[in-house]
Amino acid sequence: MKENMLAAVFEGEGKLTLKEVPVPKIERNDEVLLKVDAVSICGTDVHIVEVPPGYIATPNTILGHEFAGTVVEKGAAVTHLNVGDRVVVNPNDYCGLCTYCRKNLPNECENIAALGIHVNGAFAEYCRVSGKVAYRISKDVPVEQAACAEPLACVINGTQKVRVQPGETTTVIGAGPIGLMMAMMYKASGAAQVIIAEKAPYRLEYARKMNIGRVVDVNKENLNRVAIARRDKLCP
Repeated sequence: MKENMLAAVFEGEGKLTLKEVPVPKIERNDEVLLKVDAVSICGTDVHIVEVPPGYIATPNTILGHEFAGTVVEKGAAVTHLNVGDRVVVNPNDYCGLCTYCRKNLPNECENIAALGIHVNGAFAEYCRVSGKVAYRISKDVPVEQAACAEPLACVINGTQKVRVQPGETTTVIGAGPIGLMMAMMYKASGAAQVIIAEKAPYRLEYARKMNIGRVVDVNKENLNRVAIARRDKLCP
């Protein structure tokens, strides 16, 4: 294992620097060291480096929390993973002991440590995480797709809250990565019609290529009229 690696470090307001830093070492027996295979850029990462910042992160932290990696080292207490396993990561490490964790609400943990925000993340060659937030995946999953597991989990959770029923009409505002995944999930849930509203030309083009549903250019069309017309066509 080499001693140093390249990492993108958030040094302070508006400053993200690519620099050489030490490769992290396992400090607890419940940790794993991952070689980062692919990492995506979250909107949160962009907001962190805005001036003024749209999201607060700890200075001198390596950003990046949506990623897939390979286990290269593990602590003695980690029994569910082996060296060589490919994993995706829940970026919110939880204590397991506070009131919310005991209610099985680890996302509300009172002592949460957010990867790439409060502690060093995955805009680097290697990343150290708690074993309990690392989940083994098939080696057949392309790394570019695996890196999107965290945003996909957000989409699945949102879909469960909306509780789309077969035959319903759904509308997604915004055809960014999350919006398009949400539209795909609605379609898979049996929605009779999926309407996607967007104004950015490149996102409109990509949404149309995906052929998920009716794409509305809000620069040229009235979304409300389109939705009503589609509803009336479906239910005359």
